Amino acid sequence: MASRTSEASTLVTPKRSKASTQSSKASRAAAAAPAPATAAAGSAANGTPLKILLVATEAVPFAKEGGVADVMGSLPKELAALGHDVRLFLPRYGAIDPERWQLRYTEVARSFPFGASYETVYIFETALPDATVPVYLLEHEVFFGRHKQRLYLGQEERDEQRRFILFCRGLLEALPALGFVPDIIHLNDWQTAPCAAYLRTAYRHLTARGAARVVYTIHNLQYQGRWDPAILDEGGLDRASVFTQFGLEYWGDVNWMKAGIVYADAITTVSRRYAEEIQTLDFGWGLDELLFQRHSRVFGIPNGIDWEVWNPATDDAIAARYTAETATGGKAQNRSALRREFGLLDSPEVPLIGVVSRLVDQKGFDLVTQLAQELPDLPLQLVVLGTGHAEYERLFRDLSTTSRTVRACATARCRWCAPLAAWPTP
Repeated sequence: MASRTSEASTLVTPKRSKASTQSSKASRAAAAAPAPATAAAGSAANGTPLKILLVATEAVPFAKEGGVADVMGSLPKELAALGHDVRLFLPRYGAIDPERWQLRYTEVARSFPFGASYETVYIFETALPDATVPVYLLEHEVFFGRHKQRLYLGQEERDEQRRFILFCRGLLEALPALGFVPDIIHLNDWQTAPCAAYLRTAYRHLTARGAARVVYTIHNLQYQGRWDPAILDEGGLDRASVFTQFGLEYWGDVNWMKAGIVYADAITTVSRRYAEEIQTLDFGWGLDELLFQRHSRVFGIPNGIDWEVWNPATDDAIAARYTAETATGGKAQNRSALRREFGLLDSPEVPLIGVVSRLVDQKGFDLVTQLAQELPDLPLQLVVLGTGHAEYERLFRDLSTTSRTVRACATARCRWCAPLAAWPTP
């Protein structure tokens, strides 16, 4: 069985119980830290601008379902403002309107074997609004173009695996023709982790050409993209090279999150605390031992905020703008406007709670379920914006149509709970 000669070949994810994990704490302290990689060409240390390619599945304002989109809509602009040459690569979902975003066909198309057939991808280009950052969009009608409502199909769907493997392979196939040789390739979450596996195997030449380093950001460790190993054959990845304990094998499955962790030169998370938590048994989702082995390469970088977007003094999306000096009155006006929008009684003395979130267990909605029958009688008003597990969507839809104090919708523009006229009168 072939093994990799890079640092990752020293990494093992033991198959262990909680008891064995507790007993391994002492051995953890003795784990050898991996040797640091040679600095990438054009590193920031010598003042030379870097060429940075960010790869993600969503980015504001083109497509958004989670917090990754906010980061990918802001981070490239900030990096570009520091003088770096930054590009962003996304799938071209059906919801991304070519006319609205003035997509330009780059004349780059690539066909390659994928499973039992050949697939062809087309690369379009636009730019981030109010910035000079080029955005490449990979088009494939079956896997992305026909999906106009939700960005994700769900981890239990085989096509979810296939579409993002195709996205990763397609963008790597197209990259040389786009004339961009990155120093850093920044991947985000499990959907883009196949890029890391490809870059260590079939597309290793791309890293050698630009001395590129791979940075992998974990936004949510719980979602790991596990599937049966047959998916590797479809994507053209050699099982002997990658489906090992030193690669992306995990309890007999492919684990793309593990691939990103193993094959990256550096791993980042969305906060320093999260970087620490994911190296523990309680929050490591089975990958804590592996992350601890790579602890010298794990960095917590707090998510920032785009003040050009999230500035209440200039925000056109709120009813009343305000500054720090006028916040009390401005917020009161906005609460009243929100209550009117959702058909709630405008009672300043009643607390108004707003929730913008994915409706999943990890966000604590299982606790809300336990209080569902009590919510309508509590002295508060609740407005929920989000999508997620069907049981939680159904819960808030039912509460919206039976309660005078709870409202919910799936997007800022569309109420899935019920038409406004169907909501109970406050």
